[in-house]
Amino acid sequence: MAETPVSVDGLTPQPVEPLPPTPPSAPTPAPQQMSDAAKKIEKMLLMGAGIAYALYILWSFALMAILPSSDQAMRSLVLVGLLSMAIGGFVFVIAGAALLMRIAQSHVVGNTRQNALIRLVIFVIPGLILSAFTAFMISREPGISIDITKPTTSQEMVAPVSMNFSVEKAVAVLATRGFRPVTYKWDLNGDRKADQETVVPTLTATYDREGAYTLSVTMTAADGSTRTAGRRFTILTAVFGVSPSIPIVEKPVVFSIASLVKDPTGLANVQWDFESDGKVDSEGKTLQATYTYFKTGTYTVTVLIELVNKTQATYKRTITVQEPQPLPFPVTLEHEPSLLIGSPPFAALFSIQTTTPVADVQWDFGDGQQGSGMRVAHTFSENGNYAIEAKVRSESGAVATLNTAVQVVDQLSLPDLSFEGSPKPQGDTIQGEVPLTLNLTPSTKTAFVEFNWEAPDATEVGSTKTNLQAIYRRDGTYTLTLVAQDLNNHVLRKTFKVIAKQPSALVSIAMNPETGLAPLKVSFDASETSIPGDDVTGFIWNFGDGTPEVTQGARVTHTYTIPKTYTIGLTVQTAAGKSHRATSSLVVRAPVLLACMTRSKENIQAGSSVQFYSACTTGSPKNYLWDFGDGAQSSDANPVHLYAEPGDYTVKLIIDDGAGHENSTSTSLTVLP
Repeated sequence: MAETPVSVDGLTPQPVEPLPPTPPSAPTPAPQQMSDAAKKIEKMLLMGAGIAYALYILWSFALMAILPSSDQAMRSLVLVGLLSMAIGGFVFVIAGAALLMRIAQSHVVGNTRQNALIRLVIFVIPGLILSAFTAFMISREPGISIDITKPTTSQEMVAPVSMNFSVEKAVAVLATRGFRPVTYKWDLNGDRKADQETVVPTLTATYDREGAYTLSVTMTAADGSTRTAGRRFTILTAVFGVSPSIPIVEKPVVFSIASLVKDPTGLANVQWDFESDGKVDSEGKTLQATYTYFKTGTYTVTVLIELVNKTQATYKRTITVQEPQPLPFPVTLEHEPSLLIGSPPFAALFSIQTTTPVADVQWDFGDGQQGSGMRVAHTFSENGNYAIEAKVRSESGAVATLNTAVQVVDQLSLPDLSFEGSPKPQGDTIQGEVPLTLNLTPSTKTAFVEFNWEAPDATEVGSTKTNLQAIYRRDGTYTLTLVAQDLNNHVLRKTFKVIAKQPSALVSIAMNPETGLAPLKVSFDASETSIPGDDVTGFIWNFGDGTPEVTQGARVTHTYTIPKTYTIGLTVQTAAGKSHRATSSLVVRAPVLLACMTRSKENIQAGSSVQFYSACTTGSPKNYLWDFGDGAQSSDANPVHLYAEPGDYTVKLIIDDGAGHENSTSTSLTVLP
């Protein structure tokens, strides 16, 4: 009877004739024993291959779950994954080829061979597909997204909110793949339309209302290729707006309820409490209010909105007033006028001052208008409080953000406005010779009006709040502005034309000190002397005390020893041969006559001497009279006296100046035995 051969790879060969019996010297195992061993080996091989296959599948899915990644540290894992997929694919190809050869060499036919081929396809083809698919998936360009850099927590996302977006991390990832964007088009509300375009991978945008938003940015490289990143976020609540979003100490902060009030004509009253103290700091019917904090800290700002239909609503918002953050490079924002408040239309000029090379300056004027450049002018046509922001980008890529605020309010009428001081304005004109010194104080019967002055062209400015103290030392025509503001946020900007004329000849005599006690050393200064159209060649001083005149420079000193009123004369000579003279008075007062004494020792023994001194006496004493208390006297300024007997004595000093003025002092001393 023919033996049933052992199946190989699931194929059963056709029955064959039995082999001749082997010689007794070479016995063979029983056919059943060979079949069992082959099956056991086949089972172990299949189990090992199945485990390896399963591990390979798990490894492939793990790679696809992790990669691609924007983390630069994962780049090495991409190479490992690609290498493992290549090795895996190669193993599947080799295994498939070997099995196919075994099937081809076997003698099986019909359904058995077909089943073997099906098993081969099920084993090899999915492995090859998995290897190729995994290699494709992990080598893709990593996904990129938009980061929200400010605010940093969802609790801070309270509308209106200024949000900072960045794709800097995405740009760094794309740069490793050779993609370098040059422009960025931002879609802020998911309508697939570009709302803003920038040349930097950052953007600041303000969202006025709560809601879910879809943000996207399309990055374009120099060759026209593009990449897109997106993000969704939700703003859950809305209150009043704060600009800048991080208030800075000693900088104006603009608060706005524009996002809360749909119809401003329905406002009856708006009350603001900025200091968290329960007191109303600002009140009116406007949508905006401006406040300046002079201390850092956390404040809960409250606004009470009253409508004409008698309804009310209260909103609160906590803000943190901080010190200004250090700028990445020295830069300042300057503006004209210096006080950014006026009635519409209000024009202002803004400029950036820095020594750092600047690549770009972008301006946001807070009224929906933008600008660019180192120096920009803007006109505000409607009432409101406007937060001005300038983003200055240096050539190195550093960005400095600068802020200020503009108030545009109703016109203030002051029909009774008048001025005290000099020189008084004649209409809208103030004039005089240089140096033209202004000392003006405005006055009105209207209550609670605050005055400030703008004198940008004055040589010296001492005061600009209410009282103006300014000096114009150069001839010319200048602009001076008075700013008046009341509690209802009405403002008046009154402009004066200042005409500083060339002076006539001026011989100046300045004295330091201007009076004092004899002996008095006085410094004279004529450096402010001005002779228009001529050059000064010399100064001749007459000190008025009988001493000879002195031809010297513009600065001299002289000492006066006799109390008296002196007339100082100064003659100024010029290159044209002319002379100009001026005089001034100096009062030298007599010193106060005050007797004073000291002695050489405190403990005095009977039979010993002690010296008395009058050096601490003030004034100009001529005569001295000492009474030592023991019947002896002396007229010396600093006498020596011997006390022969012990006891208590009173020493007295009397002085006079020879002009009928005298003064005295006394002291007690004890002479010991």
